[in-house]
Amino acid sequence: MFVIRELLNRDEFLEWAITEGFQKIVPAETLHVTIGKFHDLKVRQRLIPVPESLEVRASRRRAVLDFGSIIVLAFGCSKLSRCHVEFRRAGIIWFYQSYTPHVSFALDFVEQLSS
Repeated sequence: MFVIRELLNRDEFLEWAITEGFQKIVPAETLHVTIGKFHDLKVRQRLIPVPESLEVRASRRRAVLDFGSIIVLAFGCSKLSRCHVEFRRAGIIWFYQSYTPHVSFALDFVEQLSS
């Protein structure tokens, strides 16, 4: 099971992605930020509840990155990062060295980003 936060401004986000030239965009209802993953239901009981919605203000700490098979908008958010650390202590799984809050949104990589 995944611990996620759905993206609340999906329409704005998709409009931005289209104006930036991305064409193979994932369905709007799948836009979210993943905090972690767990397999053991006992872990779920140890998770600290977090608000259902969290407003993340736009900042300059963001970048469009190629995560191999998908394009993401990575951004800085201390609240999500702290939540991830707390959930790791409770037993969630994360297969990468570090955690960067991000929204996975496209399957293509436009020329302007690769140059």
